[in-house]
Amino acid sequence: MRRNGMVLIGLFLCFCIAGQSIEETKNIKPPRLNLENPDYETDSVMKSPVCCFFQENFDCPSNVDFMIFEGTVVVEFTVNEDGTIGGLNIENSRLYKLDQAITDCLNSTNGNWISGTVDGMPVAMRQRFYIRFDAPGNPSHEEIARNHLSKALEIFDKANQCAQNVEKQNRLFRRADFQLAYARRYKPQADDVSFWSYCIQNCLQNQEFGDDRYEEVLSPDGLIAEPEEILYVLR
Repeated sequence: MRRNGMVLIGLFLCFCIAGQSIEETKNIKPPRLNLENPDYETDSVMKSPVCCFFQENFDCPSNVDFMIFEGTVVVEFTVNEDGTIGGLNIENSRLYKLDQAITDCLNSTNGNWISGTVDGMPVAMRQRFYIRFDAPGNPSHEEIARNHLSKALEIFDKANQCAQNVEKQNRLFRRADFQLAYARRYKPQADDVSFWSYCIQNCLQNQEFGDDRYEEVLSPDGLIAEPEEILYVLR
């Protein structure tokens, strides 16, 4: 049974082509869920079929406080040439019940996808979702993430002033990383959060870092396209 609470969920979509750089391709069409429902086409708020499918079919775990899984869940899977899906992975798991509900919902679309194409030819494409669970009445995810990032940078600055005391410095780096973990919970796709997480991890490991290595952290295969944000209310 779907919970009758008001939970705002944002679904971000981005696509990438297995083994092929976006810059090297032409006429790319991402995969799309093939559902015959006229309401998806006439809705006053433009929604992709997969977002409408989530709105109608995602079952919130019962007896779970929304505050526990408020934040953004990152999910990735491959849409194959024949419309099947595989390799589903939740990158930032926080709660088993929530992970299972998301997995069950996505797996139920297996075989109902129209594959992506490159120059008219079907190809397997990875698809990434940023599923945002937003508890009504709370500050926005952007505001929460920004506050945690601000705290992390304040602690990071204090750590840099303790270079003569390595134990204290590392303790402060870990505290800063703890704040960044909360920022990533709400904005895992934010470049500034990723950058400072990368910097602090390198400080803890006593490694040097540079722009080239950071670019690998942000997009290790260079295949991630710009995400699309779609908001809807789950009742």
